[in-house]
Amino acid sequence: MSFLQRVILVSLVLCFTITGTGQVSVIDTIDVGYIAAGIGVNPATNRIYVSNGYWITEIDGASGAVIDTIWGASGVNDLDVDTVRNRVYAASISDSSVYVIDCSDNSLVTDIPVEYYPYGLAVNQVTNKIYVAHAYDNNVFVINGSTNSVIDTISVGAGPLAVAVNPATNRIYTSEQFSVSVIDGEGDSLITSINTVIGPGMIGVNPNTNRIYVPGQSRDEVHVIDGATNAWIDTFEAVDYSIAVGVYPQINRIYVSNYYVDSVSVIDVSSGSLVSSIGVGDTPRTICVNPKTSKIYVCCHDEGTVWVLEDLTGGVEVSPLNPSQLKFSVFPNPFSGSTEFLLNVPVGATGARFSIYNVSGTLVKSFSIGDGFASPITLPWDGKGDNGKKCVSGVYFGVLKADKSVPSRGKILLVD
Repeated sequence: MSFLQRVILVSLVLCFTITGTGQVSVIDTIDVGYIAAGIGVNPATNRIYVSNGYWITEIDGASGAVIDTIWGASGVNDLDVDTVRNRVYAASISDSSVYVIDCSDNSLVTDIPVEYYPYGLAVNQVTNKIYVAHAYDNNVFVINGSTNSVIDTISVGAGPLAVAVNPATNRIYTSEQFSVSVIDGEGDSLITSINTVIGPGMIGVNPNTNRIYVPGQSRDEVHVIDGATNAWIDTFEAVDYSIAVGVYPQINRIYVSNYYVDSVSVIDVSSGSLVSSIGVGDTPRTICVNPKTSKIYVCCHDEGTVWVLEDLTGGVEVSPLNPSQLKFSVFPNPFSGSTEFLLNVPVGATGARFSIYNVSGTLVKSFSIGDGFASPITLPWDGKGDNGKKCVSGVYFGVLKADKSVPSRGKILLVD
């Protein structure tokens, strides 16, 4: 695609989105050279990492500029970011290893030998484990992030290509030729295998709703799994050769890259409706979301570019919280050190208070909010209880209450 063609396409997309796409638009294209394969984002540092076959490109999310090239990580197909420890894990097909990169200085910490053809990779930041799918031996390797060593191997279905993690439930999902395998992260054991369409793509997970989204490449559909029951509950058909799903949990939307038609479908999960179809560059493949900036990053594989979309339905310009509801969101989550709660206390509500409990139901921290406000309230938490001591890592529950209102509850994940 020439520069002039790209400018024309971006202009057409922008014109289209202004008139009815739910405030979703293309705002930038970033040349990363050669191919654009895997992608991951660190919302805490606002950095984006893209694998290019022979290197990894680091992008500044604020300016969209390429700020570093990380050499030595060759043959990388997929990568994921540990935002808590500020590390990138990259699966190298050519070297049969997983590279560990310290993002503070982009140095190579180590490379972990694994078997031939590691393809998909995902990090569970809560348990500090990395899961690597091997397409040709029907296994998932488990790496301990503390020791950088392989600690287990899990047999799954035929040809696992992609991995996704739900840190809230400690469940891992792999997409295979004819199925999706569900793994219990507690003991790293196979729970079940769910029959699906031929060739499911790269899975997206919403930890807030415990919904898993499986693109069915050959069927032009996205299938929805209920993580609590491991059952199909819905199908979205407003896509075309879907290959990957990005999830924006705070506004309950998904973004589906359509490989052969050079577009991204935006779907409102609450209604199951297609919000818009956004034209992007050649062969859009992997996709990820930075909920802190409301930006969506799409790797256009053959073109060697990253297209940047912005969804102003949520984020800083438009609050994702409904002004008429008692509700809260937390970011980052999981977190280490500190996090922030965005509390929505409607005007007219009285006696608002926010409390944090451990898994035993014991109150560890309480905040008095007062009466309703016209806009959401930002409430920082340093991970300490009312006794001033640092809380241990694990799962906590936040509860927002007010007089004569239905409480709002949600999980908080604290890690070391």
